Amino acid sequence: MEQNTSKQRELQELLLNYHQTISNEGLAKVGKGQRCHQLWLLNINRCHRVGDVGLTNIAQGCPLLMYLDVGVCQVHLLLDLNTSQLNNIS
Repeated sequence: MEQNTSKQRELQELLLNYHQTISNEGLAKVGKGQRCHQLWLLNINRCHRVGDVGLTNIAQGCPLLMYLDVGVCQVHLLLDLNTSQLNNIS
């Protein structure tokens, strides 16, 4: 398990667009649980089961995130996130 976690920390790009089963819980494992510190690009466009909770976990656990596509997601409270966690995101 430790070896698998090390590989996940090296993840830099994650394209989940149009993925019907990804949810807040899945993003929590990426952002909060597995702590993918090298992730700089995340595309969750049209992931209808993703919302504010999942995005919060990503913002907190992925400090290098620079590109985030949340089109057609259930994200409403983006402004409630700490701005320092979102400074680099375009």
